[in-house]
Amino acid sequence: MLAYAGLMPPDDDRRVYYDHEPAYRQLAARGGTGWDDWKPEVEHDSYGDLERFLASPLCPAARGARALDLGCGGGQAGFCAARRGFALTGIDYSETAVALARDNAARLGIAAHFVRGDCLALQGIADAGFDLVIDNHVLHCVIEPAHRVQLLTSVRRVLNPDGVLFSATMSAELPLDWEAMGVDPVTRVDGRRTRFWVLRAELERELAAAGLEVLEMLGTGATEDDPVGDLLTVARPARP
Repeated sequence: MLAYAGLMPPDDDRRVYYDHEPAYRQLAARGGTGWDDWKPEVEHDSYGDLERFLASPLCPAARGARALDLGCGGGQAGFCAARRGFALTGIDYSETAVALARDNAARLGIAAHFVRGDCLALQGIADAGFDLVIDNHVLHCVIEPAHRVQLLTSVRRVLNPDGVLFSATMSAELPLDWEAMGVDPVTRVDGRRTRFWVLRAELERELAAAGLEVLEMLGTGATEDDPVGDLLTVARPARP
């Protein structure tokens, strides 16, 4: 049973623009376990890029390593790392998402720690100690430039010197039908102010401003089934 007691109402003035609590309440009410259940009729490949990274030489060895899943939702991205041996912590602004993640972990028999907090500041997350930080489509929910750098600076703070950030975020590098997607082609922000499409040069500047250096940045192509491509980035704390 999910722990709904004490949850703040969706219109509470403590909510922030990148908070998905109202959506997660709807998901949980209809029996969903994570974000992919928002459109269950659509076939998703939400974790393929992450799984490929986890199997690559750029991923830290899982033995004895700790992973932090940003905007963990129902925990599905983090579970990919946990199944490979990482000790998992997840954080999300939405109380209902955290409740879902805890419920999913218990049901799947996965040991994990989930906390409610703001990814921009990573409250409740101790300084340093993580070998891997996962951004599986969280950064694109953060629109304001200063907030994006704040999030990435917090990531750098909690990473071990040899730790890495894996980030999958929506790319503006591809030809996109902005009108069909309901996105302003100038700001590259959708009409609900919930998503931002970033250019490679912008993301590189944000990472550098946060004290992170890029190890790899790849663009994934859009397909007929999924018209939105991603920038896949692996970064680490910058060396002196």
